[in-house]
Amino acid sequence: MTEAKPWEIWWAYVAFEDQPDGKRRPVLVLENGEIYAIALKITSHEARNIWGEYEIVQWKTAGLSKPSTIRVTRRLRLRNEDLDEKIGDLQLMDIANLKRYL
Repeated sequence: MTEAKPWEIWWAYVAFEDQPDGKRRPVLVLENGEIYAIALKITSHEARNIWGEYEIVQWKTAGLSKPSTIRVTRRLRLRNEDLDEKIGDLQLMDIANLKRYL
């Protein structure tokens, strides 16, 4: 079982919504059960000026290599084996800000 914990950022295999393929991308783990993890998609695209997109303030400290946005409206149900490698931890300031969206 993958030992991912809430508020950790991981590399994961994420399937595309409209195709049978997918890609490896960073995700924020919200919950991790015995079989599935609930996570949010992270993208390097700037946050659009709409509800449901949170631009990470302390992205470097979180282990990300470039400015990133969490897509709050994109909850993912991932198999634990889809979680590949831990990147880092979301920082307390970003956790507090993100909780407003959750």
